[in-house]
Amino acid sequence: MSKFSFLEQVYIFNNAKYIVGLHGAGFANLVFCKKNTTILEIKPKKAGNVIKNLSVDNKLKYFSIDLNPLDKPIGRQFGSIYLPLKKLKLFLE
Repeated sequence: MSKFSFLEQVYIFNNAKYIVGLHGAGFANLVFCKKNTTILEIKPKKAGNVIKNLSVDNKLKYFSIDLNPLDKPIGRQFGSIYLPLKKLKLFLE
């Protein structure tokens, strides 16, 4: 999202029917989504519920795929995660 202007980000999120992404600050733009937009967060299990809470507060349809980290956390990072495409495809179906 950093490549887009603020107004472009608002437009993208406000017109999206689905938002799929890796846990992170870009999800702050969920405040611009229309009610009932479907959100899929891909995250490490220890990441917490901040995106879920933001989604619920904004009346969005929230789902998550919680994954175990492949390595040890470094600083504020929770570690690398891996999501096989097969697992994502099953979830989306």
